[in-house]
Amino acid sequence: MLEIISNGSKWAGERPDTIDELLTVLEKHPLDRVFEGYGNFIHESNLDNIVHFWGNFQKLSHVFNVRTDKQGVIEILTQAIRQNQTMPDYLNQPDPQQEDEEEDFSFYAN
Repeated sequence: MLEIISNGSKWAGERPDTIDELLTVLEKHPLDRVFEGYGNFIHESNLDNIVHFWGNFQKLSHVFNVRTDKQGVIEILTQAIRQNQTMPDYLNQPDPQQEDEEEDFSFYAN
């Protein structure tokens, strides 16, 4: 099973991009690090062996939402996403988990 719910900025009714097109975007554009806090781009279901990939990019609107149980697709998307997360433009983004920890709650003290 391979379900491409969305992939790329499309108008209603337009076909989503292919997995190959997503891989090309992943090679060139850093993911938006905010998605680390929402499953880190990959969610594995223990119930049905389906892996859900989803997220968007920092400076490019190319939302993706893909579900699959195909091992080859799982491996290549996981590798491409983890490789993307080593890009300097990805790592230079603020760490969303650290920002949550540093949030200022002093206004509650009054």
